[in-house]
Amino acid sequence: MSLMVRFLRHSFYSCPEIQGYLYVKEPGRKSWKKLYMFLRRSGLYYSTKGTSKEPRHLQLLSDLEDNNIFTIITGRKLHNAPADFQFCIKVKHASAAHMLVHDLVY
Repeated sequence: MSLMVRFLRHSFYSCPEIQGYLYVKEPGRKSWKKLYMFLRRSGLYYSTKGTSKEPRHLQLLSDLEDNNIFTIITGRKLHNAPADFQFCIKVKHASAAHMLVHDLVY
């Protein structure tokens, strides 16, 4: 059985956790910050203490349910991004009290 088939069968029942460093740029900021991120079924989290995955060190960045995710192809030139591939997470409802806008670089 191929690795892809096993992954797809397994991921049907559960969501694998993906983790690694991403650069984050908050609205109004000019610099990018390197954070250790965790993509889980419940959302996208970052660690406040290095690569720790202890619940007390994880902060929710986005639950990804009511958001739009866009890819950006000119981010390096326009936003001084540290990598060629970027994506942006934005809340779908403009009336939300807290607008979440982060440019993330993978």
